[in-house]
Amino acid sequence: MISYVIASLTAVLLWRSLRETWLRLPPFETAINAVVICFFAIFQRHDETSLFLRYFQIALLCAMILLLVRGMMRHRAARLSALASIMAITLIVVFGVAGNHLTTGTEAVPNLSSPLRNGTYYVVQGGNNPLLNAHRFSARATAQRYAMDFTKLSGLGRHSASFLPGQDPSDYLIYNEPVHAPCDGSVISMADGFADLPAGQTDSQNPAGNYVAIGCDIGVTVVLAHLRTGIGAKLGERVRVGQAVGRVGNSGNSTEPHLHMHLVSGIVRNERELLFLGNGIVVTVDGETLYRGRTLVVGSP
Repeated sequence: MISYVIASLTAVLLWRSLRETWLRLPPFETAINAVVICFFAIFQRHDETSLFLRYFQIALLCAMILLLVRGMMRHRAARLSALASIMAITLIVVFGVAGNHLTTGTEAVPNLSSPLRNGTYYVVQGGNNPLLNAHRFSARATAQRYAMDFTKLSGLGRHSASFLPGQDPSDYLIYNEPVHAPCDGSVISMADGFADLPAGQTDSQNPAGNYVAIGCDIGVTVVLAHLRTGIGAKLGERVRVGQAVGRVGNSGNSTEPHLHMHLVSGIVRNERELLFLGNGIVVTVDGETLYRGRTLVVGSP
């Protein structure tokens, strides 16, 4: 629901900036509005309303910057506020986007194949920035500090065909999507038997719900969580890239159907270390650095 509030606020800010321009006033309000719109475009979750809202916000931001530049030329009193606004926008972009492409350490970042096929998938949580990835806030779950959550988008750029999806997990497009092994390796840990919950309800006692952990041949362990019961893979089974290992569900500590994926350094079998205390590491998917707002197009959308 908060995404609809932000969409409405975007329209209000547009109207206020246009009004200031029509009245030939110094662009003080536009300077503030531009910073707010920039923040929304980068940090807001767009799959609830439409991914196209982000493109509109970016176009609106560009128009506001032009208004600020023109306003500086017309109104000397507005120069300081306009320059401050442009500097703030630059810092937001650097902090929100560029920082996700920075890695620590000298080790190469592992690259995995997409665990999802045939669709356009939106990163709901992910990246180095805590404002883009809620997993970064958890001090007790270091294994998940670079975790990613995926949902699926329709042609309208939404995660559901319904305007306001209800509690039925099937309202969400990603529900029951096949999940594929993102690497060659062996199934070294798993959990099964947890029922899908209605959207909005969570199981904090079993946070991962049904999950599969694959010890990849490249020396890392990948966890795929919140699956439906009846996981196809078996403990100890060798799997190949692209092999189906389960389906997206809504089990565990999940507010809506999505696929959770995180990577842990080394081959880890202990569940507590695998899900909480392990060394979570950065990963690219199909060569892409993913964080909230990025989309991953796989196969036929």
